Amino acid sequence: MKPIILLLLLPLYTFAQKKIPVGKPINTDKYTEYAPTFSADGQRMVFQSDHNRYRAWYLYESTYQKTNKRNGHKNGKWSKPRPIESINNFGEKPSKANGFQTDFIAAPSLSADGNTLFFTATFHSGLGGRDLYYVTRQKDGNWSRPRNVGPPINTAGHEDFASISPDGQQLYFARPLKTSRAGEGCYELYVAKKRKGRWQSPTRLPSPINTGCEKCVRVQADGVTLIFSSERKDGQGGFDLYKAVLSVNGRYWESVKAIKEANSSQFDKFATVVEVHNTVYFNSQGPKSPDIFKLSALPDYLRLQKFAPVQGKVLAKKMDEKLGQQELLEANLKLYWLNPYSGNKEVIEQTSTSSQTGSFALRLRAKHQYILEASAAGFESKQVTFDLRAYRGEDYSSIMIVLTPKAGTKPMLAINDPIKNNKKTVQGMTSKEAKQRKKGQQIKATSSQPNTYTPSEKISIGKNRQVKTVVAPENTKQTKKSSLTQTGISEVLNQVRTIPDALAWRFPRIQFAYKSFDLTNEASVALKNAVVLLQRFKSLKLYINGHTDDLGAPEVNRQLSLKRALAVQKSLVQQGIDPKRLLMKGYGQTKPLKKGSKAANRRVEIHLIK
Repeated sequence: MKPIILLLLLPLYTFAQKKIPVGKPINTDKYTEYAPTFSADGQRMVFQSDHNRYRAWYLYESTYQKTNKRNGHKNGKWSKPRPIESINNFGEKPSKANGFQTDFIAAPSLSADGNTLFFTATFHSGLGGRDLYYVTRQKDGNWSRPRNVGPPINTAGHEDFASISPDGQQLYFARPLKTSRAGEGCYELYVAKKRKGRWQSPTRLPSPINTGCEKCVRVQADGVTLIFSSERKDGQGGFDLYKAVLSVNGRYWESVKAIKEANSSQFDKFATVVEVHNTVYFNSQGPKSPDIFKLSALPDYLRLQKFAPVQGKVLAKKMDEKLGQQELLEANLKLYWLNPYSGNKEVIEQTSTSSQTGSFALRLRAKHQYILEASAAGFESKQVTFDLRAYRGEDYSSIMIVLTPKAGTKPMLAINDPIKNNKKTVQGMTSKEAKQRKKGQQIKATSSQPNTYTPSEKISIGKNRQVKTVVAPENTKQTKKSSLTQTGISEVLNQVRTIPDALAWRFPRIQFAYKSFDLTNEASVALKNAVVLLQRFKSLKLYINGHTDDLGAPEVNRQLSLKRALAVQKSLVQQGIDPKRLLMKGYGQTKPLKKGSKAANRRVEIHLIK
């Protein structure tokens, strides 16, 4: 039976790597479909095509429509492509006077969240030959007017094949060489980095990326994986697809590998890994013209790098008070990577905590070990080790690093203390209110924060015994819940006299503007009453659950929901609520309140628990 089983499995493995066209309505028999690009959530595709009466290169957009599930995988189909009018109609329009000529528009590239689109064009507003342009998605879903990326990226020559990193801080692109291979021009690949909102001078990517004839670069949704086309001796013919991964210290490219499942004897270009579809999309020659293809299953070596989002705060320990009375501290942070090849400890990032909240956020690549060192003037430094070698994609709560004052020294004052620091208070708190807070008297309040814990000297991310993820319980049906929509503080104190009353109290939802995590004036009602109840019932805690609408990539929305919950946390902490009593979770777009109302889903919900 074993030989029979192996023979049966072999065709399944072969089928799993099959190269297949995406089909209609994207691919056509008569026209060319070229340079596909995708959002990280797999919901949007943009490509260039000559599918129009002038046979001009125009850009088109399609959305992914889910149909059903088979064998645990989501299936769907692409909608009929629609032209991107703000780009296609921006330059010279075809007419009899110009011989029905148009500007050259090509090589689109979507950002990971699907809200920014880069492309190449020869508009008259350019700096030279072909320039890089970009558009942004508007609130109504349409695209803005094109804007030139400008110098030092665009020059008097040609720039092509732009690709933006997920954080928007690196722009990869290509400049042509004077040589050609396989009947096509060769390029060199470059990257420009943004500093203080401005693009810096581009630098040429080193070997083994540039070897003499490359083009069509795509940075993937993890921000560290590149897929590009290259004409090389070990290729299968023409331009083949290769992938490479940036090292953790950012100094070199490794794991360079040909994507043999996609490569052919002709050309293969513009590849994007879409993990939610379990595939990689790319361009290749079809039966009659270039078409868009995909692999029926994603090879393991093409899966993107995983990262652990780590958030936390640095606090100053008060020698004469309990741990619960610690103060937020502005500290310097130094992140080390334990290089598994050399065994050395290398600094890969230096930053500081927020001057307002004492918080920090890190994005650590899985399968590696790190050391985070926190230091501040007048305090002993402290190191925390993160072991991500067993990380499997779990979500983790914030951590709390407590620094101890040095013996015999006067440490730097903790932040956000208007009495000691003699600074202007935040969130509109007057000096009188600050003194009231110092005396423990009641003042006006705001909203909520995440669960925190004090780490040991070693935190092993990925081992649930050492780090627990705070998961807010699902809403359960409760009867006779009180409403807090317009209730004043005095009414709250009159109506809520016992712990069961407090647990049954229902706070109004805290709404946010599109893509915003700033608290509005309307949020003050819920937050003031939350502070009142937390001050009255010291044994209770508060859950803070952040949510977003479904516009944008799921990971981007998850981060936005966390920022909204953190904004509530910051407000409550500034009103004297102990961070240990505030539990936070960001759900992103996974728990819509109303499927038809995007505005209603941009919210934070809070409720009391024991």
